[in-house]
Amino acid sequence: MNTNKKVLITTFLILSATILTIQTAFSQFSIGGSYGIQIPGRQDLKFKQYDTNGNLTEYLKTTYVFSNISAMRNLHLTYWQHKLGLRLEYLKWEHNSTAKRYLINQLPEFNTTEESRGGVFIMGLMRTRFPFKKTKENSFNHKSYSYFGLGYGVVKTEINHGKQADIKSGLQATCGITIPITKKLRGLVEAKYILTHDADNASAPVGTTVIDTSGHWTLFRFGPHLDTKYHTIQIGIQWDIF
Repeated sequence: MNTNKKVLITTFLILSATILTIQTAFSQFSIGGSYGIQIPGRQDLKFKQYDTNGNLTEYLKTTYVFSNISAMRNLHLTYWQHKLGLRLEYLKWEHNSTAKRYLINQLPEFNTTEESRGGVFIMGLMRTRFPFKKTKENSFNHKSYSYFGLGYGVVKTEINHGKQADIKSGLQATCGITIPITKKLRGLVEAKYILTHDADNASAPVGTTVIDTSGHWTLFRFGPHLDTKYHTIQIGIQWDIF
């Protein structure tokens, strides 16, 4: 088991144990899931082509790449202590792209790439009764509310035409609303802005490979390599354990 998996499993166990032992009049713990779509930001691709002897023959860079909208799924554990919350979240999605234009008038053997991404994030959250009507009770239990927060995590990317996987850091901003359906069950709608790291995809020097997938320049990014962005809207449910 690699170091990243050990860290994630340890974090999950510690967080779960802490949540289950801290219960007050203003605390709330829930488990849930969401489903929706992700709209990827603009992406850049780099192709390398090798001959049968492993010699580099072409190095092609793109100027325009088209990316498909695809489904995004997630599972999450959320703990609230009055207005402040902590969430552990797993997300899974696909990112399929087609290179349309290149810096030079030369085409690679293929022009598409398929990325499978999975991420684990730890989110810090805050909630408020806005825009819903406030009550005299100083509690969010069995009430509708909105929330927002920021998180940090790791994202695993697997790309065809290259090595098996690449694990890098990721950032997330989220906001949403949740409305009670029954005493224990809630519905939610949330939006996310996710930034992931470039995916290095070095492989054996044979044939054609996509050596790098990266985000195009954007204002809301953190450095030249943490710039692959996704805009997400999801609906889901969560079960309030307490």
